[in-house]
Amino acid sequence: MKLKKVFEDLQKHKASYIQSKEGVDFEDRFESALKRFGFTKEIKEDEEIKTALDKLKKDVMNDFNEGPMKNVFNNNGRFVDMFVREPYGSQNYPDFLIFTKDYIIPVEIKFSSKAQKKPMWNGNLPKAGGIYIFGNYVDADLTFFKGIDVLSNYERKKLISFWDDVRALQKKYENELKKDSNFKNEYGFNVYLRKTFNQGKSINNNAILDFFNNTKRDELEQNVMDFLSKIN
Repeated sequence: MKLKKVFEDLQKHKASYIQSKEGVDFEDRFESALKRFGFTKEIKEDEEIKTALDKLKKDVMNDFNEGPMKNVFNNNGRFVDMFVREPYGSQNYPDFLIFTKDYIIPVEIKFSSKAQKKPMWNGNLPKAGGIYIFGNYVDADLTFFKGIDVLSNYERKKLISFWDDVRALQKKYENELKKDSNFKNEYGFNVYLRKTFNQGKSINNNAILDFFNNTKRDELEQNVMDFLSKIN
């Protein structure tokens, strides 16, 4: 029940977690909470840890894997009640990889220092098996949810496939230009596509864009609590 207690503490003491405009401070406080409730921090540079992370990477990064992932390393006491921060680098998912006795849980931190009501997703959609914590400095509020609860795998697949189609179109376009004798392109100019996902109402006029003030917030948070109770 250790991890559930961490999330109960998030709910009870929101203001103490949101005390700085810097997202890294929010992450530091979450790390402190993990330690306070009995989790040990391991560093990804350690050879034993690095080997485990390499074996896990494919499953952790799988957009559609709802999990929870089994802790296949739990015969080694070191891989129980521990966590690795930024296991695959500071710019990559997840921010924390948490090892309980039986399962491995990815946790991603989203933070806004402005009056932003929804997370920034950039080039990644919420992964099905991840737990997301979203904090807002201006409102001194935070909430959390499972990736699968805000985006179904059917919807996730449809959105990801858009970029597959775009890449195929770009490749076709480039091949056509290579064959165009009038297109010399001496200085190598080309189109640049940046994979980005955002939330809006262009597809669904009733889409929820405020993660703090909506009728499903309590349900999303309770789903996380139920999930953590179940895996413990």
